Amino acid sequence: MSLRPKSANWFEVVVPKHECSATTEALAATGKVQFECASERGARELFAELSEPLDNFRTLLPAYRNWWPEPLFEERCCVVPMAQAARHALGRLRVWQRRAQPRLDELHDLRARQAELSLWRDILDRLAGSDLDLNALSESGPLLKGLCLLLPASADPSPFARLLSLPLPLGNRRAILALVRREDTADYCRQAEALQGSCLCIPTWFQGPGGEMRDRLEAQVAGVEERIERLGEELRQLAGRSGIARALGVLQRLDWLTSHAEEVVLTADDCWITGWTTAGDEAALNRALAAAGVDAKAQFLDAPDHVRSPAILDNPSWARPYEVFTRAMGMPAANEADPSAWLAILVPLMFGYMCGDLGHGLVIALAGLLLRRRWSLAWLLVYCGLAASGFGLLYGDIFGLEGLITPLWLRPLDDPLLTLAVPLAGGAVVLTLGLLLNSVQLCWVSRQPLAWVADVAQVCVYWGLILAFYRPVMLWLALTGVLLCVVYRLGVERVGKAIFATFGELVENTLQLLLNTLSFVRVGAFALAHAGLSSAVLALADGLSNHLVYILVMVLGNAVIILLEGLVVSIQTTRLILFEFFVRFFHGQGRVFEPTHSPPSVARGQRHES
Repeated sequence: MSLRPKSANWFEVVVPKHECSATTEALAATGKVQFECASERGARELFAELSEPLDNFRTLLPAYRNWWPEPLFEERCCVVPMAQAARHALGRLRVWQRRAQPRLDELHDLRARQAELSLWRDILDRLAGSDLDLNALSESGPLLKGLCLLLPASADPSPFARLLSLPLPLGNRRAILALVRREDTADYCRQAEALQGSCLCIPTWFQGPGGEMRDRLEAQVAGVEERIERLGEELRQLAGRSGIARALGVLQRLDWLTSHAEEVVLTADDCWITGWTTAGDEAALNRALAAAGVDAKAQFLDAPDHVRSPAILDNPSWARPYEVFTRAMGMPAANEADPSAWLAILVPLMFGYMCGDLGHGLVIALAGLLLRRRWSLAWLLVYCGLAASGFGLLYGDIFGLEGLITPLWLRPLDDPLLTLAVPLAGGAVVLTLGLLLNSVQLCWVSRQPLAWVADVAQVCVYWGLILAFYRPVMLWLALTGVLLCVVYRLGVERVGKAIFATFGELVENTLQLLLNTLSFVRVGAFALAHAGLSSAVLALADGLSNHLVYILVMVLGNAVIILLEGLVVSIQTTRLILFEFFVRFFHGQGRVFEPTHSPPSVARGQRHES
C-alpha cells in the first residue's frame, strides 16, 4: 500500500508489419495493456486500406448474422497482409450472398406471406360467430372484387364511406372488408397506402363455414413455416460450405484491431506498438507474446514527455471498497495522495458514531455479507455495521434496550455535550489531516522545497485558536503560525505588501476551517437523534400490554430506524468526506487506466489450431 497511486509502466514493442495483428491481440489479451501512441501520428489513417472491406462487413453482418455460424478463429489472424486477408474474407461473404440471394428473396416473400396470414387469423377471430361468407366476397363476379383495406386506427376512413364494407377493429389498426369494382381496385389500394395503410385481396381458398376456413388458414400457415425453416437450414448449410466461419473470424479480428489499436504506428515495414501496462515487468508481456508465436520482446522505457501516465489505485482488499469515494471526485494523479486507506478508518468511525447500536450494526453487517456477491459496495455495509456495533457497546445500546448491557463509555442522552464535543475534536483532526496531505503533495510537485511551510503555519494558527478556548496561553501557537507564514511569504515574494496579503489569507482560511469544524457537530447530533428514536420506539412498546404487539412494534420500529437512519447517515458521512475533507487536498486530475478490450478470439468464440 502506498500513500499515492502507482504509475503504469511505459512499454514498447517493434515487430514486422505482418505481425501487427498477432502482437496487439496477444498484448490486449493479458488485460494489462492500454495502447497509446508515442508518435503524433497513429495508425488510424494508416489503417485506411482496411476501411472499405470492414465497412462492407459491418453492413452485411446485421442483415445476415442469423444465417451465419459462430466465427472460427485461427491461431493467427492473417498469414497474408491484413488488407489482402480482409478482401479475401469479404469475398467469401459476397460469394455466399450471391448464391443465397434466390433463397433470401423467397424467404422475404414468405415472411410477407406469413404476416398476411397472421392478419387473416385476426380477422377470422373477429368474425367468429358471424354469417359473413368471405368466399362470396372473394368471388363476386366479373365486375366486383373483395378487398381488405388495412388502415391505422387514427386514419380518416371517409374516402371509403360509400363502399359496401364491414369495418373491423384490430388493435391499433382498422380492417375494412369491402366490395369494389375491379377497375377501381388500384385506386382504393393507393388511397389506403396514402393513409399509411395497405391493401389485401381476399383469398379464393376462403371457402365454407368459419371452422373450415380456419383449418385451411392453419394449413397455409404450417406450410409457410415449414418452408421458412427449410430455407433457413439451406442458408446455414451454404454458409458452412462457403467458409463463412473462418471469414468472420478474420474480419472480426481486423475490426477489433482498427477499433482498439488505433494508437499503433505502422511504417512501410514495421509495426511500433506502445502504451501503458500494469504488469510489474517485461516478463509477463513477453510470455504472452511467446505463447502467440510472436518473435519479439517488450521493453519498459521512460515515457515520452508529452504523454501522462494513467494512475492505478494500489490498495489492499479491505480499503478497495472506499475507492468509490475517491472516484466520485475524480482519479488522483501520480503526484496526489490516494485517501482510500484513510477513508477505511474515517468512514466507519463517523457512521458508527452516528448509528451506535449493537443490534442495528449486526443487522447492517449481515445485510452486507448477504449482498457481497451481488453488490461490489456491500463490504462498506459490513465495515460500517461492525463499527456501529462497536459504538453500540460503548453506548450500552442494543435495539434501543439500554439496560441489557453496561456502556463501556457513555449513554449519548445522559451526556449530550460530550457527545457533541467529541465529533468536533475529531473533525479538527480530519481537517488537519487534509492540510497535511496537501503539504505532502506540495513536496511532491513543487519546485520550492519549503512550499509545505504555508500549510504547516495554517495548522499552527488553526490549532492555536482551538486550544486557546481551553488554555488561553496556547495563543502563542497561533501567533507562531502567523509569523512563520509571513516570513515564508517574504522569503518567496520579497515584497513588503506580501505581509498584508498573507494576513488576509490566514484570516479567511482560518475562519473557513473553524466553520467547517462546526459541520462535524452533526455527527454528534445524529448520535443523539438515533438514541432519541430508539427511546421513542421503546417507550411506545412499553405502553402495550399484548406481548405479540410489543414484539411487532419493536421489530417494525427498529427496522424503520435502520433503514431511515442508515440512508441519512450514509449521506451525511459522504458529505463530510467529500466537501470537508477532500477539498483540502484532492484535485482528481489523474487519468484512469483503461485496459484495451480483449480481442474477439479471446473474448468469445472458438479457437482453432491450424
